[in-house]
Amino acid sequence: ISNIPKELTLVGNSIDEQTEEKLITLIQDNVSIEIKKVMACISKELSPELPFKLNDYSWSLLKPGEGMPPESEDYKYYNPCVVVINLGSDIEMTFMDTKIRKQYPVMLPRRSMFLLKDTEKKFQRIIQKRFDDKVSDGSIQRRENRYALIFKSLKILLTLKSFVPLM
Repeated sequence: ISNIPKELTLVGNSIDEQTEEKLITLIQDNVSIEIKKVMACISKELSPELPFKLNDYSWSLLKPGEGMPPESEDYKYYNPCVVVINLGSDIEMTFMDTKIRKQYPVMLPRRSMFLLKDTEKKFQRIIQKRFDDKVSDGSIQRRENRYALIFKSLKILLTLKSFVPLM
């Protein structure tokens, strides 16, 4: 893939079809305890390769026609590292460099994973509201339900204010 920021790493076929089906079923059935267990295992496998430990997990669903407004991490609470596994559908995500206002539209294949190491804290992620995406070869890719597993690195913030005397 050309024209992607150096801070972004995209890995195709990061999981197999059977694992994808099981994860989607867990999300559809809203089995949050099981999803968190699976995400903790995935995080444990990924963390040794990353600059920060992935310790905060969430998941989401976008239906065809829905989008995601500009999103970035609140760096007061998060380290500049996010990993997302894309399930269910190919979808175009735009990575916006907010410092130079450059957009990097990237087609995220189904079952792919991306890592964004945003040490300069400048990127927003956006998914436009639409029912299909134009692929680089000019063809049109219809969107299906898109599920995402999101892994972040939450900072451990301890201050004296957070300790309450036991009296």
